[in-house]
Amino acid sequence: MHNLGILEREIIQENNGVGGVNQPTQPELLSGLYVSKAGSRRFPRGFDYDPSRQHHWEWGAVLDGEMAFTAGNKSWRVPAGTGYMLRPGLTVQAQAIDAPFLIWLEISGDNATAALEGILEGKDLHLGKYSHDQLYSAVKIPSLLQEKPVGYNYLANGYLWRFLAHLLFANSSGEMPLSIEVRHATEYVGQSDFTEPLSMHHLALVSGLSVETFRKRFERETGVPPTQYIIRQRMKRAKVLMEEEARSLAEIAQRVGIENPYYFSRLFHKQEGMSPSAYRKRFFPEQTGR
Repeated sequence: MHNLGILEREIIQENNGVGGVNQPTQPELLSGLYVSKAGSRRFPRGFDYDPSRQHHWEWGAVLDGEMAFTAGNKSWRVPAGTGYMLRPGLTVQAQAIDAPFLIWLEISGDNATAALEGILEGKDLHLGKYSHDQLYSAVKIPSLLQEKPVGYNYLANGYLWRFLAHLLFANSSGEMPLSIEVRHATEYVGQSDFTEPLSMHHLALVSGLSVETFRKRFERETGVPPTQYIIRQRMKRAKVLMEEEARSLAEIAQRVGIENPYYFSRLFHKQEGMSPSAYRKRFFPEQTGR
């Protein structure tokens, strides 16, 4: 578990082996969309689920380890950090390949298909990276269904709708929503004037995570390492300065926090495929006299 993010680690430590069945209220039945069952637990390596027919929509996420699904003549491997969606009507067999820790929601109701069909796009199973906002909501539901405090049905339904909002947003936008910690870091970079030192260590401090946890979380959610993200944002700001201000390239380099203009030129060329002077000449010829 040493490579897990903070949220995944907390879920595994605090929610190992919880879950239960929901008794939907009349408002839930009328809404046509509710969680009928939910759970979270670690399955031992080699543990197999006998083939069984799906009577509900199922979303799940593998937080650690790896598992596999087989339906018909197709098989899918589901590694750690991956969420999945299964449609009803499938006869599914699952295998615990590497002691996976799994959290899952069984979603039922007359409107479940209308809400979730678009995610599968005609496929039997959808795989994708889950976001931490999805987990924040989904992880609450198994505990509620196990403990069943007064009003648990309404709380579970509220978390379901929050979870679905993040899930559907991610699917429609083609992007995964950023976790709160990573979003704090990207917003900090976006608001920076680059005159103060800016590094991965600064962003980790802003996010409230350790440097190594932040580095892994940031790259997983944005697709690029933090240092590369900072460089991209510096070059993005440099291009704006080339357009808006008739300044020398040396001045622009300083304005984006790079003292050495030759180093700035190398970074710019690597990012944009041409030197800063060539970029300015091509797109802003009126500035080339500077």
